[in-house]
Amino acid sequence: MAALRKVFVDHEGELKTWRYYDLGPREAVPLVMLHGASGTAEVFFRQVVSLCPKGYRIITVQYPAYSSHESWTRAFDKFIDEANIVKFHLFGTALGGYLAQCYCKYRPTRILSLILCNSYCDTQHYADMFPLSGLFSWSPEFVIKRVLLQNFPDGSVETEIGHSIEFITEQLNTVPSDDLVSRLSLNYTVGPLVATTLNLPQDKITIIDCFDDFEVPDKVRDEVHKLLPEARQAFIKTGGNFPYLSRAEEVNLHIEVHLLHCNNNSQ
Repeated sequence: MAALRKVFVDHEGELKTWRYYDLGPREAVPLVMLHGASGTAEVFFRQVVSLCPKGYRIITVQYPAYSSHESWTRAFDKFIDEANIVKFHLFGTALGGYLAQCYCKYRPTRILSLILCNSYCDTQHYADMFPLSGLFSWSPEFVIKRVLLQNFPDGSVETEIGHSIEFITEQLNTVPSDDLVSRLSLNYTVGPLVATTLNLPQDKITIIDCFDDFEVPDKVRDEVHKLLPEARQAFIKTGGNFPYLSRAEEVNLHIEVHLLHCNNNSQ
């Protein structure tokens, strides 16, 4: 991948560092990609190497620590300003998909379309699992990582899914502890239920889900489809938690179909 870029965003008098890669034709409308709780800006490299040579512009983002969904949303808007982006398509996986919806609600005029991959529309389920999420900030780093890794399969898995888990685990070890605490807090704290208030036509939304087991439970996954009944649906038979790595060709195809559909309808 090309050189890593950084943007410094002011938050309550403190400069926070947003890491990102911006690749592909500069004149193209970008697809901005947001990782989940375990990710980094590097986890979407298979989308970059496949889609950028075809003329797509991909911006993969790694966000720093914020204490609330609202503060993250405002900071992401400042990041978009600093990166000189006007309007864009948005892709989010897991926590990144939820944060993407928060931003769609906050600044709908900037979003051309939305892709949700193995994501959710409500954090209530996770908040119920960890009602004392405020204790994350007091926990040692190994406990934080254990919580993040607990939903990864323990036994034998198919080769590409196993490779995706290994890669994400390696990336997790590069993320500062404060950022990990923030991600867990955002994931396990009740946030706004945004899907019913998105100011975005549902035909501009694609939901990519895997049929096999992954960290988003069935009832939470089903809720996404209930709240976004008119969204385009793309299913992958197997892929685990990180299909953008383990099933990159299928995910990339669904991204292309989504972008072609949105671009054709906007003309």
